[in-house]
Amino acid sequence: LLRCLIDTTAVGNATKFCEKLNGKMTSCMYLKNIRLLCILLAACFLPIWACPQQQQQQQQFSFSTQIKNDQMDIFKRYYIEKMIDFGKVIFADSYRSPVENIMEYLRKLLEKVQYYCMEISNWKNTTLKEPCREDLSFMVCSFSDFLNGTATKLAKLCDSLPDDAKVACVEESNQKIYSNLWVIKVVDSIGKPPAGIFQGNLLFLGSYEECLDISVLRSQNQNAGEAKEGTFQGKHCSIMIHLPRFHMNTIKRLPFAYSNNKLKSDSLTEPPLQWGICMPKTCSAVDTTKLSDLIYPNASSMIKIRCEEPQALEDDAGSIVMVVIGCALAFLVIVGSAMDFWYQYKSDTSKKIVKNSHSSKNNLNIVEFDMVNQDGASHHANAVVEESYDWKMCVILSFSIPRNLSELQLINPDHIQCIDGIRVLSVCYAIFGFSVLFAMNNIDNALQAMDMISKFYAQIINSAALAADSFFVLSGFLVCYLFLNRAQLHNALDPMHWVLFYIRRAIRLVPVYVVLLGFVALLFKHVGDGPLWTGSIPSFSSQLGCESSWWTNLLFINNFFGQENPCMGWAWFLAVEVQLYILSPLLLLLYHYSPRVALAATSLLMISFAVLHAVIVVLNDYPPSYVATTNLSELAKLDAYVKNVFVKPYSHCCSYLVGIALGYFIYKMKNKPYKFSKRTRKVLWIVSLLFNATTVFGIYDYAKGAVCSAMRWSSTAKGLYACLSRLSWPITIAMIIMLCLNSKNCFVNRWLSMRMWKPLSRLSYCAALIHPMITATLLLTLRESFHVTICNVIYNAVSVTCITYLVALVVYLCLEAPLSKLRIDILSYDNLADSFTLKI
Repeated sequence: LLRCLIDTTAVGNATKFCEKLNGKMTSCMYLKNIRLLCILLAACFLPIWACPQQQQQQQQFSFSTQIKNDQMDIFKRYYIEKMIDFGKVIFADSYRSPVENIMEYLRKLLEKVQYYCMEISNWKNTTLKEPCREDLSFMVCSFSDFLNGTATKLAKLCDSLPDDAKVACVEESNQKIYSNLWVIKVVDSIGKPPAGIFQGNLLFLGSYEECLDISVLRSQNQNAGEAKEGTFQGKHCSIMIHLPRFHMNTIKRLPFAYSNNKLKSDSLTEPPLQWGICMPKTCSAVDTTKLSDLIYPNASSMIKIRCEEPQALEDDAGSIVMVVIGCALAFLVIVGSAMDFWYQYKSDTSKKIVKNSHSSKNNLNIVEFDMVNQDGASHHANAVVEESYDWKMCVILSFSIPRNLSELQLINPDHIQCIDGIRVLSVCYAIFGFSVLFAMNNIDNALQAMDMISKFYAQIINSAALAADSFFVLSGFLVCYLFLNRAQLHNALDPMHWVLFYIRRAIRLVPVYVVLLGFVALLFKHVGDGPLWTGSIPSFSSQLGCESSWWTNLLFINNFFGQENPCMGWAWFLAVEVQLYILSPLLLLLYHYSPRVALAATSLLMISFAVLHAVIVVLNDYPPSYVATTNLSELAKLDAYVKNVFVKPYSHCCSYLVGIALGYFIYKMKNKPYKFSKRTRKVLWIVSLLFNATTVFGIYDYAKGAVCSAMRWSSTAKGLYACLSRLSWPITIAMIIMLCLNSKNCFVNRWLSMRMWKPLSRLSYCAALIHPMITATLLLTLRESFHVTICNVIYNAVSVTCITYLVALVVYLCLEAPLSKLRIDILSYDNLADSFTLKI
């Protein structure tokens, strides 16, 4: 910018320059405005160095400020000279008319396009596929004809010809223009640099539909290149461009007090630029990559090309299988609902006949039976039968929508109702956090979004991963509580008891999980399209991962294997829950036979796993938790922390153990009620809320991403938070449940026990598995980048939550509810087992 000031000053005095322009004051004022703009820019981007040694209070700057300063330094050193040269060209051509300038531009563009038209025709011996090369030749040469006709009309070359030749010239020019207008759609659909590049907008997506809508008969333009019979169609491709590190030496000279050299070299090269282009349909991503090497040698080393190449559904055997399964379930639902309506109709008709004729019940057997749902809530349903249903009819009626909907809303008085509200709020918290995290992949204001992370209120969303520990607390609580109740009536060492313990859980979890896994692996790629759509869910699930590691999901070991290319990677929580559930009998038997020893063992294990988590964080210099930060050197370690620590069972053992201990205490309070005093309840509420707030907002300084060594979190600080947060959050959740049960008239318990939570709670398992697919579908099918603001984030999260529960309702009615009913009917070994459900 200083060079800009010097250069504009070197032009000379403003008065002398105006005299050179022969009094053209507009141009003169334009130069003055240029000088003023340079001064303003220089004032706006004065470097503010972080951590000055002269100040006792070291100042901390955000990621956005660092990048802006880096960018402006490079801007000053490398690009300002070109901008000044361009300005000189503009002033030097001030005497030329706009038409002359346009004609000069068209002439240069036409020369370039004609060169490539001839060059592509000579690429017959290259590695490009012949159909692709022919379509490229047709497209480029058509653009050449269009420019030729346009230049002819603008220059009025036909006017100088005789009348007969003039008419032919005009007709030829018009024919070249109007028969090749489709080429303008190709050019228009290509992505252009948008506004806000300095704010991180590196998505030049172009117009997806405009490119795909291009369909031209080659016979309409036989003059263009190697035009043959057939149809030219467009295909949208995305080029991921990793910018060359030409600026590395410049960044190393910057006086910022960065803590990591990798930050200096990668700050302006990540994320890559995504550029949308329109290619012939006959060209694949491989052809496009080879084309880039032909135009710019070795260009493929810094780019990655992806083209829209959808596979037809009818040609995909796996997708057809999933469609057949879906149709079969839909058929069972329709038949089951119809049969249920028929029996209800016969029941109502029979009742009227019996009432009017005053006949005895021996004429028709009107049986009133209890339908026990998965939470043990029963309701009465009338059916007219002449004999008991056989197993086939039971299977069909289990798919009845009316019955399943009625059971969805039932409440069992013996059920611990406050956990319904906690479960639903935890699911919504997880959905909200995931939707915000996933939205950060394709945004046009990345630097502003990074700055938002450093806000104090943003830590509510930044800590959304804590919702997973709420699930494990509830799961451990229900496992222990239900086991102790059953152990009162049956021998706890009975082998059949433990066989059913595992079989019932498998039937509860596996069918829904397998169907959704098959949907993600086989059918999800056909759900959407667009410039951002890849058929996968970036960072969470990939087609390659589903092809190679699907078996790890079925064995519930996907949190140990297949982490590099995961399939349905968000299902790690299910793998952890199953692994902890398998090991839980060792501690459950101890609680049944020796509660004091069990409590001591639980306490020791909780402390041990919390310390283990801290040790792993300190030794590997991992982040303290699954939270984002504006410090890039720390953010780069987050992926390794998630794969190596967060998804492992030992990171969530504390929550599960707290839940098991809570189940024991609630069981004892059920047999020997104990009421806390009013003062004790107040103290416990205050302590639990303080612990919760400390866990959520205690990460604030880390999230701000301090770049000064004196203000960064040390390994000891990260280890301390990693240890305490493993204990504080589950303990506060357990305290809230206990306080709600101890004082059922308190406002929190009444709110968490409201009837509206019950149906949503029953949908929680499906919602937890479905919401990443809904989030990805909504965001990756956008035709433009996502702009992060508080309103947009809330709107997106609420939309994802509502749609997730609607889809979860469909899955529940078609799959989960019928199987749960069959599981209870077939595997129930006593009424107590039917009165509870083990939900995540």
